[in-house]
Amino acid sequence: MAKYLFKLGNWAVDHSRKILGVSAAILAVLVVIALSMGPAFEENMSIPGTESEQAMKTVQKAFPQPNDAGGEIQVIFKAPENETLESQNVVMAMTETLNEIKKDKAVNSTAMPADLGNLSENKKIGYATVTYDVPAEKVTDSSKEKILKSIEAARDAGIQTELAGSVAFSEIEVGGITEALGVLVAFIVLAVTFVSFLAAGLPILTAAIGVGIGLLLVMIGTNFFEITSFSLTLAAMLGLAVGIDYALFIISRFRQQLAEGYSVRDSVAIATGTAGSAVVFAGVTVIVALIGLAVADIPFLTAMGISAA
Repeated sequence: MAKYLFKLGNWAVDHSRKILGVSAAILAVLVVIALSMGPAFEENMSIPGTESEQAMKTVQKAFPQPNDAGGEIQVIFKAPENETLESQNVVMAMTETLNEIKKDKAVNSTAMPADLGNLSENKKIGYATVTYDVPAEKVTDSSKEKILKSIEAARDAGIQTELAGSVAFSEIEVGGITEALGVLVAFIVLAVTFVSFLAAGLPILTAAIGVGIGLLLVMIGTNFFEITSFSLTLAAMLGLAVGIDYALFIISRFRQQLAEGYSVRDSVAIATGTAGSAVVFAGVTVIVALIGLAVADIPFLTAMGISAA
């Protein structure tokens, strides 16, 4: 392995511009393809074979929904300690929450837990329903935000409030303020370590290109396979982590060879052959471990593992 990587390092020195150009071209082509096809994430996170999954299939079979049925959200309430969902202050908080939700013109109807008769035996848990005029996939982001803001009234009253139903609330998030801060901190640490902004930026740049290509492939893959949006977040997180880490190994070895008097060409080749071997081994190990999630035989976990790999 080291011999072939050594040759690869030598070749890379002579073709550095081509490598950068081809990488940028691949990234650009994938951006165009991904934008033209658009993502088609599958938010079904069921676990086949479980009792809850079997119960859901039984309910769907007994009460089939037409294709144009309005989207429905179950607002699940759990009463505070020493109270029930029939306590006056709890009922008032739930009513206030549903009244706030009903202000959304897209909402067709709402129903309290008591109206639906679905309270648990100890009256501590139950759920209200919110039905929309449009199918679940056409419920707008503004309507979803309205729901999320409305349930804060119940939570402020000490009532644990969660959401379920046919309307998906998960969003595609590829990097946010947390990831941006993480990259900034990594850059500062690398700049201090290498005493060079160029050397500090290179691991981040190569990681960003690799992660970009990987995430675009995942987005394109959603049109052919059932992949959840969470897979994209996991792939971005791991990609940045190992991308910066592995590049750091090779650059550190390269600088070490330069300090010992080797030429740039020889330093690149030696670093690729030595540290590169460790990177290949570590990378393959991570890939195998992630694909190993398929052993659990849970579809969404399998998709997450393969996407991250």
